[in-house]
Amino acid sequence: MTADDVAVLDQQCAKFIEAMQPMHEADGVRSTAEAVVDAAMAVVPGAIEVGVALMRRRGNAEMVAATSEAVRVCDQRQRDLGQGPFHVLQDGQLASWGAACSKQWRKWGTFAAEQTGARSVMCVRLVARRTVIGALYIYASGRELMDVRTRQRVMLLAEHAAAALVNAREIHTLRRAVLSRTTVATAVGILMARYRLDDERAFELLRRWSSHRNEKLRVVAQEVVRRQIAHPAGSIDAGAPLVEETPQLTGATVSGLSERRTEHQRETIALRAG
Repeated sequence: MTADDVAVLDQQCAKFIEAMQPMHEADGVRSTAEAVVDAAMAVVPGAIEVGVALMRRRGNAEMVAATSEAVRVCDQRQRDLGQGPFHVLQDGQLASWGAACSKQWRKWGTFAAEQTGARSVMCVRLVARRTVIGALYIYASGRELMDVRTRQRVMLLAEHAAAALVNAREIHTLRRAVLSRTTVATAVGILMARYRLDDERAFELLRRWSSHRNEKLRVVAQEVVRRQIAHPAGSIDAGAPLVEETPQLTGATVSGLSERRTEHQRETIALRAG
């Protein structure tokens, strides 16, 4: 390898590293996926369209970021036809389509070429911690994706992308958990003040409302906070009810919880006096 070859290699490595940084610094899963798309366009020779699909519940994959609507259309088309590179999500590490293997997915390949102008396509599984989290689709204008070095570059890109995406997802989950706990705690405090309940009874009231509405505790807690903000009227006891009057959850429920609180207080006083 000559000095010129080394210099070119150094430049390519520097370009690759520079392209990877935004995906590790992005805030949120969707922003990270968009950064992955940008990185692929920057470092994969011949790339003209790129898409990132992530696994959702029930084993379905959703295209969360793409260079154009054509990528999303092609993604849906391969599912309609039952042919295309998407099968790597269940079996295999990567799949590619080009002139040499056009018979494999003839209908989808023709459709994809018409939609994107691509002559080759590559789909790579995104795997993090031994779990398939999605796939990276790359459409190229020529046969660049058939080149071994290009494939190696794409595989390395996929490893970075999977790590960045799984980290972004975990951070998003943690943020939601913290926000949920904060919102629930705020709602419990509001109910304690409004209905003169202790924290256990206030949480029980919130839980019953959640069960009646068949909604998550976080959702009903947000509703309590919203109602309190909308109807403060200068006093915690004024304004609209913070819980709905329903056959399963009426004012009697609140009164009952308050009475239980009073009984609990009397028992506590008696025990202390004894």
